[in-house]
Amino acid sequence: MAADLKLVYCALVACMLAVAALMADAAVSCGLVVISVTPCIGYLRSTEPLKAPCCNGIKALSSAAVTTVDRQQTCRCLKKAATTASGINPTLAAGLPAMCGVNFPFNFSLSTDCNQMLQWTTTDRHYACECLKDLAKSVSGINATLAASLPGKCGVNITYTISTSNNCAQVK
Repeated sequence: MAADLKLVYCALVACMLAVAALMADAAVSCGLVVISVTPCIGYLRSTEPLKAPCCNGIKALSSAAVTTVDRQQTCRCLKKAATTASGINPTLAAGLPAMCGVNFPFNFSLSTDCNQMLQWTTTDRHYACECLKDLAKSVSGINATLAASLPGKCGVNITYTISTSNNCAQVK
């Protein structure tokens, strides 16, 4: 029994490492960020009204930045772009997502600490759920009650139960 539990712990760690590696590569490049915000420059410099192409770019950027790593990369790229573009109104920049009807988990500001975005997104949770579900399927003889209690015993709070029957698409 102890050997089975050790195997489960090792497999769980391997699964988490696989999820972390999968999420380590940001899908958002600084090129995408620049292309997305370029139509906003006139607005951010207070020389033009807010126009649809700007909001379309912000919405596309929000859609692309789905994982924590993507959002951190987006944040870094926005800060870099803001330091190279002169005349940007910081108040307009901070309010841009809301003006476009987009909810970003960070402020568009030079003072934002991009490394502090440690919350997992729904996409991150989906990856982890699928990994744990696959793990539960691949190891025979797992006690379902013990598997379900494992996160709590490790001091981790997840919003779903480790189970072979999870519908990970419904994890929020």
